[in-house]
Amino acid sequence: MSERKSIVDDVWSSAIGGLDWLKSVLFGEFADNRPLSVIVADMLVSFVPGVVIVTSARDAVAVIVRLAQHPEKRDDTMEWIVLAACMITLALPLAMAAGGAVAAGIGAVVGGIAGSELGAALRAVMLLLIKEAAKLGDVIRFLQKFVKGDLIGFLRAIKFGIYEKALLQAFEKTVNKLIEICRGLRAQLEHFKYFSEARRAIVTLGEWERKFYAVQAAAIKQLPVALVELDARLGRLLAQVAPKESHTVIPAVKAARPEKVEIVAQHINDTAGKPLKSASSEYSGSGARNGTAQSKASYASEKNGGASGGDNSGAPPRKDLPDPPEKPKEGPNSKRQEVLAEDFAAVYAKAPAAKVEIDALADEIAARYGGRVAKAPIKSEKRAMEKIVNDYEGDPTRIKDLARNTIIVPGEKIDDVVRDLKEAGAAVKRIDPETDPFGYSGVNSNLKTKSGLIAEIQVNSPEMIYAKESEDLARGILGSDVYEEIARKVTVPGGQGHLLYEMGRSLPPESERLSQIEAESRSYYESIRRLANGN
Repeated sequence: MSERKSIVDDVWSSAIGGLDWLKSVLFGEFADNRPLSVIVADMLVSFVPGVVIVTSARDAVAVIVRLAQHPEKRDDTMEWIVLAACMITLALPLAMAAGGAVAAGIGAVVGGIAGSELGAALRAVMLLLIKEAAKLGDVIRFLQKFVKGDLIGFLRAIKFGIYEKALLQAFEKTVNKLIEICRGLRAQLEHFKYFSEARRAIVTLGEWERKFYAVQAAAIKQLPVALVELDARLGRLLAQVAPKESHTVIPAVKAARPEKVEIVAQHINDTAGKPLKSASSEYSGSGARNGTAQSKASYASEKNGGASGGDNSGAPPRKDLPDPPEKPKEGPNSKRQEVLAEDFAAVYAKAPAAKVEIDALADEIAARYGGRVAKAPIKSEKRAMEKIVNDYEGDPTRIKDLARNTIIVPGEKIDDVVRDLKEAGAAVKRIDPETDPFGYSGVNSNLKTKSGLIAEIQVNSPEMIYAKESEDLARGILGSDVYEEIARKVTVPGGQGHLLYEMGRSLPPESERLSQIEAESRSYYESIRRLANGN
């Protein structure tokens, strides 16, 4: 019996008393580096009629461990979408407790589904949206296998953003449990640190703690981004036009009803934990031979369903994959559904030509008044889709700032620039700091370009650029000499405006924290304007 196996096994049995699959992860060679497409495909296989997916924290742990072991995956939004899909059934009770009418209301659209059924439906939609080119018809046909009712209405009712807080809470609870396990084991192993293998195990657990903390820190930023991306993709999906189904029956042919397929209930282990189950099996086959009898018993219990809790006596054994139902026999009826896609790409393709046009106009106007032009890049496709979904009900033709720039002139010249923009055909809107929630002031104008795309030209003073943009960006726009001159004049730090805006824009309207941020932003911009005018 190896020194490490005996010490670690004994400490694990006394401190944890089960979860051998997790022990094989922390002290074994497990690493789930499968392509994301394979993971998603395996998970989607589980969605067949009559299947009860047995979800537990193990599913989320599988993805958390993957993110911990592969730091480069933490920058991939799709990885976080998979994690959100794994955790939605854990987060749903929290969301319903906090705002049940909103969180559960979407289930009423499809026959009042709730609980695990609603979680499964949301999970399926999340997984289907990972495929960028998902078609509305394909999603509907997939959901029809286990959800009945108005599926278009169901999809329209989904707002993934409302689950952000609950998902973060469920995630934090899961990661904190993993960290707690690592800490508890380290404390126990300290009593045996005179053994070299115990010392190595302590170091390993410390490394896992750091990895889990890193994933926890990344999740605060990445999980909300993943939900925004899901809402954007869902909006893009719903922008597709789904005409009514047409049914054709061959004349003079009696169309018999299709035979009813009997659905047999099946219980399966969730796919996200499959790599862990596999690793656990390997551990049980080798390490457990040298381990304790309790380890073997706990593994056998988990293999038969003990990990999810509850009394499983009399329940059918779980499977790794469900048996697919038999397809009904083909009849003389035929059904056709066509889905026409809204062409966002056609709108986005107009942006480069529009950008060239408005930059030339802005250069010409700025030169008349001794100003300069900040030429922002074309808005990213991801950010554009987020705005289209949130602000324009999924209609890409309504977006006005794919191509944009800013004319920067002294405050006393802004009225002259506004006049020239109006003469060029632009629709001009002044932003009043008294009515703007964040206290920002400036000019926004929209101009229909020759390509047909509406573009945006903003107008502002150097002082407001100093206040709004980050220091690096403001220095790049204004030049270091002008930036330093403004800094000496206003005597308050620059760059706070956009920082406060970014902090506030993701918060719900009723948030007390949002009110505090808006008040701070209004005070900041007012102080910049006052000091810039020498008051």
